[in-house]
Amino acid sequence: GDYAVIVSCFAGATTSRVARLTVSVPPMIADQPSNQNVRAGSSASFSLNVSGTAPIAYQWRLNNRDIAGATNALYAIASAQTADAGDYTVIATNEAGSVISQFATLTLNEPLEFILQPLSATASVGQTVDFSLTAAGTGALSYQWRFQGVNIEGAVGPVLRLTNAQLGDAGDYTVVVSNSVDAIVSLPAQLSVAIPLSITFQPQSQSVTIGSRVAFNVTANAAQAIRYQWKHEGIAIPGATSASLAVSNVQPSHHGRYTVIAASGIESIESAPAILTVIGLPQITHWTPSQVVTTGASVTFSVVAVGTGPLTYRWFKDGAVIPG
Repeated sequence: GDYAVIVSCFAGATTSRVARLTVSVPPMIADQPSNQNVRAGSSASFSLNVSGTAPIAYQWRLNNRDIAGATNALYAIASAQTADAGDYTVIATNEAGSVISQFATLTLNEPLEFILQPLSATASVGQTVDFSLTAAGTGALSYQWRFQGVNIEGAVGPVLRLTNAQLGDAGDYTVVVSNSVDAIVSLPAQLSVAIPLSITFQPQSQSVTIGSRVAFNVTANAAQAIRYQWKHEGIAIPGATSASLAVSNVQPSHHGRYTVIAASGIESIESAPAILTVIGLPQITHWTPSQVVTTGASVTFSVVAVGTGPLTYRWFKDGAVIPG
């Protein structure tokens, strides 16, 4: 304030001129500048709150070097670039002294990006399906998978595993990847769930007589169209490409194992074998002709016969059974 003194004696009094005492308060930082974490190209700003006798001058510094023109309590960066990353301080000065702030760090985050997007998949009911991705960006990355746009509880890693896939799991899957300053959403990966190919009715073994007609049938179940190929003793039967196989005028050569391969998409399955047994009367294909021999010579009669086995033989002489 203002000071004066009165000097007096017996002759009178005199008052001095005013002497002003000014007390200056050195600057003190009440609120320090805080760290900034921004994406490249975004704005950033540092500020502080300083008390003390005005006027107060400011000088901002980056990595202990003065920043030209940065002489206000607020320092703003319109578009942060790699060169702007580092440690910022500010010196506040008045006639009573100066003070320097704590470090405030500007961290520049590179934009998030997908290196590998999740891929669409096809699975059969009951199978396990994995969706995965690779993302890049600054700092720790967080993940949140979504199904049809709705967050999947607990699905917070770079890999999403679906065990025992069901028809209701078919649809679009996306993932949100984020860090402290940014977030991106993947392209949708579509899951298609198909009913696995299976044979619900197997062809049945049959026994028929020669000359009759026989049919084998199979029933298969799949989400897509089914193709068939019948086999006899492991060899494909030309033209036998439907769910039924019909054989007319059955002959002994038709005897044996019949199977069918059912195929759908990339799946195929072979049926259990059905045995066709052809039953027919024995037929003699070769026999020994009549013979003339001398007394005491040996003689042999033989026969070759075909038919459904086992075959038994009984020889006769003059209509009478030859024992044994």
